[in-house]
Amino acid sequence: MLRGGDLAQTRRTVKVLYLCNTSPLRPISGFTYRAFATLKWLSSHQTVDLLYQGSDAEVESSMLPREALRRIKAVTPSPGFSDRIGAIFGPRPYHNALACDHSFWLAVREFIQDGGYDLIWVNKTLHLDVVAGICKGIPIIADQHASEETVWNN
Repeated sequence: MLRGGDLAQTRRTVKVLYLCNTSPLRPISGFTYRAFATLKWLSSHQTVDLLYQGSDAEVESSMLPREALRRIKAVTPSPGFSDRIGAIFGPRPYHNALACDHSFWLAVREFIQDGGYDLIWVNKTLHLDVVAGICKGIPIIADQHASEETVWNN
């Protein structure tokens, strides 16, 4: 018979890939506070890799201890002129199109191929289309919050 403390030891650790369109490591707004709190809770209960759009400097000033995450990678968005024009005239919202640039897509693909993830947590739906074609058979949590109706329609 399992006791309460024994039950926690029998749980399998889930490997989570957490994707974010900005650094959740040092909260400065409502969105980043929520992302930080979610990431902090997840990393205290599961094995979490973080892939976000930003710079490596944000890791140094993180409010979350570095050892809380297994792997961290910052991808600096680098949309070119043609990407910006495509975002203006494309079917998706401008910020959404720019957030899904090719360098981030390549990083997501690399993480998924190397990671053996049980779950992918997409913070905001910006990266759903980046993940959709790559993560065959891996459940996705789309954590969209505080958004206008057009986000869901697009």
